[in-house]
Amino acid sequence: MRDPIRADRLLDAADAAGVAAHLEVAALDVAAPAAAVEATVASIASAAGGLDALVNNAGTAFIAPAERLTDGDWRRTFDTNLFGAMACIRGVLPHMRQRACGTIVNISSINGRVPAEGGAAYTASKFALEGLSETLRLELRSFGIRVVIVEPGQFSTGMWGVGSRAGDEEPAYNAICEEWRSLGGAPPPGAGDPAEIGLLVADILAHPDPALRYPIGPVGGMTAAELIERHLAGTLSG
Repeated sequence: MRDPIRADRLLDAADAAGVAAHLEVAALDVAAPAAAVEATVASIASAAGGLDALVNNAGTAFIAPAERLTDGDWRRTFDTNLFGAMACIRGVLPHMRQRACGTIVNISSINGRVPAEGGAAYTASKFALEGLSETLRLELRSFGIRVVIVEPGQFSTGMWGVGSRAGDEEPAYNAICEEWRSLGGAPPPGAGDPAEIGLLVADILAHPDPALRYPIGPVGGMTAAELIERHLAGTLSG
C-alpha cells in the first residue's frame, strides 16, 4: 500500500476471515522511481522464499478531453498504470523464472479494448498495458509463467473520484464530459461489486491454464464482454 497506516479495513477483513496471520502489508508506491519499486518487490519475494503470483491492481485516471490533459496528467497516468506495473513485474520475474512457475495478473479495464470519451490518457495506458501483457505471455510461457489480463467494466471503487477533472474543459467539450460531471466522483448506477473481481482473480490463480483475457462486469446496460464484441464488430455508435 502507498500508506500502510490506511490498512485498517484490510486487516479487519482479514481478521474476520481468519487469515490475518497470513497477511503482511508493505509500503509501496508503484509510481515511485522504478529502481525503488523493483527493489521493494524483490525484497518481498526474497523474504517469502519466492512468489507464486503478482496482481497489478494499482490504477489512476484523469477525466478530461485529450486537448485539456497536461503532460503531467499523461505522465502520472502512465507512471501508475503502465510503468509501475512493469517495475513490479521486473521485480518478481527473476524469482518466478528460478522456480519455473508463477502467474502475473494485470488488471486492465474495458477501456483497454474500447475507448471512452474523456478518458484518453487512461485508455492509452490500458491499451499499452494489454500490449505489454500479450508480449510477456509469449516471452514467459517457456518459463512456466502465466500472464493474464482482467478487463473490468464499471465497478464501485474509488477510481471514479481519483484524478477526475471533468469540470475543467473548454465549453466546446461540455457534452463529452457531462456524464462524468453528473456522477460527481461516484460510481455509475448499476456498477458491480469489486468482490467479483477478487473472486475471479482467485479462480485465475488456481487455474492450471488460464485464458489470456477475462472481461467482467457491467458497462452501460450490457456486459463488458458484449461491449467488446460490439466494438470489434463495428456496431457501436461513433
